[in-house]
Amino acid sequence: MPQRVLGRKQAYLVQSTTGSLSVMSRQGQQEPGARTSRFDVVAIYLETQPWTEVKNLKNTSLFLGWNSSFSLEINEKHHIKSKRIYFTDDYLESSRHTKNGGGKDMGIYHLEDGKIEPHFSGKSYSHFSPPLWIEPNF
Repeated sequence: MPQRVLGRKQAYLVQSTTGSLSVMSRQGQQEPGARTSRFDVVAIYLETQPWTEVKNLKNTSLFLGWNSSFSLEINEKHHIKSKRIYFTDDYLESSRHTKNGGGKDMGIYHLEDGKIEPHFSGKSYSHFSPPLWIEPNF
């Protein structure tokens, strides 16, 4: 597993379409308004059980958030790009205890080079719930 860094760290568990179980580590700063800085991904293959650090998601994208985390195998007809980690703000303390609510730490993480880009240009400042993923049934 990757070394722990100072600040906020959140773990997610996702079953992959390739027969593995992936563990994602989301790292960033703890104070309100802080942003996610990186993700580390390791996978365990249920048949053979070796842990493997994941550097390339191939034709899969991961969706991580407070309410749901899942993986999707992406093909040309979807408007979603593969090899990405789509994430929503899941820092509940920010949602409930700050003037403007939460929903500000959202984006698309490129695992191969560590770049983060926005995926939502609006505002989501709910005091009741962080942004939610709705899992498609393709």
